[in-house]
Amino acid sequence: MEAKVLEVNRRKKQIKLSIKALQELPETMQAQHQVSNVVEEEQTKEPDLTAMEIALRSAMEKADTEEKNAKKKSRKNKDSDSEQEDLLSRTLENKVGQNS
Repeated sequence: MEAKVLEVNRRKKQIKLSIKALQELPETMQAQHQVSNVVEEEQTKEPDLTAMEIALRSAMEKADTEEKNAKKKSRKNKDSDSEQEDLLSRTLENKVGQNS
């Protein structure tokens, strides 16, 4: 049996085959078919990612989320630091005011 290889997807380990693609088409249909093939190829091309690329992308995403969380925590710490400073200064003012 003969078939034409339409697409190879290494990531999914799939090969798309077509028996009909080997049959001869009338000339008018061949021109239309070639144009549609070009459009399909542009739409179906997926980058084949290696295991290293997948690991790198997941690590980068994880680092981004951790960085965002760290920024949120630092904002909270700054707010609590300013509240503590305010409380301490008021307490000291009251103590100094009572001693005078």
